[in-house]
Amino acid sequence: MGVAWICVISAERVQLARGLAGAPRAVMMDEPFAALDTQIRAAMQRLLIDTWRAHPTTIVFVTHDVDEALILGDRVAVLGRAGQPLRAVLDVSEPRTEHISRVALRKKLIAALENS
Repeated sequence: MGVAWICVISAERVQLARGLAGAPRAVMMDEPFAALDTQIRAAMQRLLIDTWRAHPTTIVFVTHDVDEALILGDRVAVLGRAGQPLRAVLDVSEPRTEHISRVALRKKLIAALENS
């Protein structure tokens, strides 16, 4: 693990702590991990889940990454174009682990989209 990697993780942790400071009722996160490489993204996803479990609050997490939505979300909503209704909503059961069946969840999400 290089110095640059540690610095990126530390900066992302500070951002996460800043967003949760003061125990807000809700937090909006708009693609916070999009620019991170795979290893750092996975570490931040685990940190977010652990932090949320320790300090539960509503988090609205925007992402274009289906896998990330299925890993982090307990409810995944697929939006259409501006002004259009939701295309699909999928409830994701708890507790999640890294071994969740994303294939099965993807199939459910695709079926929900096809039926919308």
